[in-house]
Amino acid sequence: MQNEELLKELRCQVAECHLCDLHETRNKVVFGAGSTNPIILFVGEAPGRTEDEKGIPFVGQAGALFAKILGAAEISSEHIFVTNILKCRPPRNRTPNPEEVARCLPYLMGQIALLNPSFVVTLGRAATCALLETNQSMGSLRGKWCSHKGILVLPTYHPAALLRNEGLKSPTWDDFQMIRDTYRKCLENSSVKGD
Repeated sequence: MQNEELLKELRCQVAECHLCDLHETRNKVVFGAGSTNPIILFVGEAPGRTEDEKGIPFVGQAGALFAKILGAAEISSEHIFVTNILKCRPPRNRTPNPEEVARCLPYLMGQIALLNPSFVVTLGRAATCALLETNQSMGSLRGKWCSHKGILVLPTYHPAALLRNEGLKSPTWDDFQMIRDTYRKCLENSSVKGD
């Protein structure tokens, strides 16, 4: 219960944040949504227009595709939390700049610490590069497990990229089969422990 209270405090801090200029143009802060005891933490880039209007991540067209992928991989929404590197929408959905990432990243690290997921999946290059502190291409990063600051991370493509490029669907599905298999192992381990 203590973690849930700390999460509420963090959510309030994010809602009041003025650390970068994005607070001037946002409609709603998008803290994230899902289980407070997730197996998987999915991390995207930043809220889009629909997310900014509703205050919920992944509710636009890319969000609908994301939900389909989760369904196909048999990953229950009860076992995930979804958030972004940035909690406010950049104007015209532009890529987050380094200052915005630097100001917002501590909030994500706080979420990771409090949610304590079994593993993290980064969706897209911006999220992957920000969390893993790298400038490598998505092609070289995706589908490979890595550990960063004690966190198990698997990068894959963002659902929005799949809407623009059909050729990314097959490698993304390959990644989601790895995600599904690891998710199932985590489920088995938690049921063995009686959690």
